[in-house]
Formats: sequence, C-alpha cells, structure tokens
Amino acid sequence: MVMRFLLFPCWAMAGAEDWSLKAILVHGKRSDKRTTSDSALARLEFCARCVDPHEEGSFAHGLTALQGTQDYKVTASLAYAVPNDASRAPMNSDEIKGKLVVVDRGVVPLVQKVLAMQAGDALGVVIVDDGQCTIDLDCGRAGSPRMGGFAPKDDPQAWRQVTIPAILISAESGARLRRLMPLDRRDLPRIGFQFLNRRPHRRAAAEL
Repeated sequence: MVMRFLLFPCWAMAGAEDWSLKAILVHGKRSDKRTTSDSALARLEFCARCVDPHEEGSFAHGLTALQGTQDYKVTASLAYAVPNDASRAPMNSDEIKGKLVVVDRGVVPLVQKVLAMQAGDALGVVIVDDGQCTIDLDCGRAGSPRMGGFAPKDDPQAWRQVTIPAILISAESGARLRRLMPLDRRDLPRIGFQFLNRRPHRRAAAEL
C-alpha cells in the first residue's frame, strides 16, 4: 500500500491574518525617538511572519496628509484595494475592513481615495506614488516635506470629512511593500491587471 503525505506550507495552516503583512503607521505625538523629527513625515513599519513590526520590521517614511489626521498610531495588517487605484468603490470591501489599505496614486484625487477607504471601514491608507515624487518625497504641487505634507492645495472642506490617517510613500517604497505582501496579479474584466490579496485557505484547498 502506498501512503501519501500532504505537506502544507506554514501559511496554509495559519489564519489569513498570519499570512498578511503586519504594519504600524505612526506620526506626531504617538511617535517615539526612532521616528523622524520632520513633522511632515510619518513612519510605516512592516514585517512578514513576525510578532512586532516595531521591533522586528523594516520601515519607510511617507508624507502625511497636511490637512488630515496628524497624531496617530495604527497597528493592522496591510491589504491592497481593488481596483488598486481606488477609482471606484472597492470590490474587496471584506478584505479592507479593519486594515491599513494600500492604493495606487493614479488620477483620482487623493482625498477621494482616502474617503472611499474610510467608507469601507479601513483604519488607514497608504498611497503609493506613481513616480511623480522623488525618492525624497518632493512631489511638486502634490506636496513635499518642505510644504508640510501631501495635498496642501486641496479643498479643506473635503479633508474635514477624513477621520483616518493617510500617507503618501514613494514608488520605491511601494515596490518594497509589494514584494513582501502576499499578492497575485490578474487581468480583471473592464479593469485590467490588478494586484489581488492572496487568500491562503483558497490556495491550500486548490492544492488538495
């Protein structure tokens, strides 16, 4: 008799939360001595398969929203919005609830992206630049450390509706996140190629 043993990857036996990228988003009074003294910059700490991103993770700086929430510390897993550029209501609202949500910059006004994720019960938003910002986060009219953050010229009325933190990170930092996040890339009808959050239980079932 031939006996077969199925070997499951560690994430297949863990919950989806264990497989996702853990992160801490911090700025202002909630920061500690490790955080930059530049008031325009927030710190995103992140790690895969770890307990504490602050102690074990890597980090990236991002421009905080000049007219948005300033003092915050949010700990949650990262999830990508679909569509990635948040050009419409999220198709994966179940995945972004209670998460720090990653969105691509694109052409949609940044405050609209943040409000859309807020409506989906996200805890915060990480906007990945599309190459318009320098590695030092000089983003022209969209903002810079010198200007105090991103979206300095936006209508203040729209930002008064925002209650969750939002940061703008460089394209290079966004690429680092994507390399660590459990993502698939697929061509979706009428949307095009998108990064999708991988669901471990679905993949494990497919391998049985």
